[in-house]
Amino acid sequence: MGQYNGMTLTTAGLQLEAKAQTGTQLAFTRVALGDGELAAGQSLAALTGLIHWKMDLPITSLAVIGTGTARMTVVLQNVELETGFFAREMGVYATDP
Repeated sequence: MGQYNGMTLTTAGLQLEAKAQTGTQLAFTRVALGDGELAAGQSLAALTGLIHWKMDLPITSLAVIGTGTARMTVVLQNVELETGFFAREMGVYATDP
């Protein structure tokens, strides 16, 4: 299975990370894929959702793997997908306490 590298936290994501670092429980809710592309002048950091959502992926596990990193496992199934798409964006969503 492939890995996505070069992830960017949005401004909202950075705020959630700061809350988690101070002891607030962070509850991940879903992962989503989309095929959107940033428009000229659009800021990735300012986004609060995908540009063009295509599907949600269930989170099946979370684990601390060491060296300051964690692993989130999701399941991608295309059984109900009627039309293929290029997954150009992925969003990890969490509840803001």
